[in-house]
Amino acid sequence: MLGLYRCRGENSDQVLGRAEDFPAEIAGQAVATLARESTAKRGRTWRLSDAIVEQVPEWTAMIGRASETSRER
Repeated sequence: MLGLYRCRGENSDQVLGRAEDFPAEIAGQAVATLARESTAKRGRTWRLSDAIVEQVPEWTAMIGRASETSRER
């Protein structure tokens, strides 16, 4: 999560320079997958540590939505 957050907005000729939304999209998918699989395997809700969420302020809402969406499935 933190690595993806740090590389967002990288202006380069590489892949991230052409796919600006990639880090956020992959981070959202990772959160949704972890939450869904945790609920399925352990019967309890998984959530990303507040210590991590505090370091990715621009993604806080997206993380919340990804976590909620995974519980609805």
